[in-house]
Amino acid sequence: MIKYGFECEYFCFRKGVPVLIPSPGLPHDECGYLAECRGEPHTDPLKAAYLFLAEEEKLHTQARGYKVTLRKLPYLQLSKEFERQALRTFGKPRVTGERGNMYGKDYDPSSTIARAGLHIHFSNTVVVKERDRTIQEVPGILDMPRIIRTLDKRFAKEIEAAQRVPGFYEMKAHGFEYRSLPANIDAPRVGQVLADLHL
Repeated sequence: MIKYGFECEYFCFRKGVPVLIPSPGLPHDECGYLAECRGEPHTDPLKAAYLFLAEEEKLHTQARGYKVTLRKLPYLQLSKEFERQALRTFGKPRVTGERGNMYGKDYDPSSTIARAGLHIHFSNTVVVKERDRTIQEVPGILDMPRIIRTLDKRFAKEIEAAQRVPGFYEMKAHGFEYRSLPANIDAPRVGQVLADLHL
């Protein structure tokens, strides 16, 4: 059974100025300047998108309690001092070996742009039964290339406008995560594209 999950990153501001995520407090990425929101996974991609939107509303309410606002900006130019402060405070680990790009592309290592994305999780659980009794649930096969190519093609203009690179993914224990969409993409639009794929 295929499940979809939506996750988004947001830049954090206080009085119009980018700030580190209040910690402990808001859920955040390892970098320390991107808040994160994850919706409950669902077998219907549109329902997964709307479950995400409900969680997003909760996150914005929580952020107001810390007197910060969260913005869905696809990218932001951050100062070197701000990035150093984030590294000192949060100590972001190196990119894991589970991340890759289907086309062998990568970002320019000299780029000073910080990016925020809308990530889509995919899992496919197969239930193994014996005599009407569930023995175990195991990961099933997903057509990663078809999913990635479809999303890359459908949102090519948005990916380019956000200075992102198509084809990024990260392998997960539950399946994989597509990582090329910018944060300002509307989740239900993505959900509809996935629903039309009929995975």
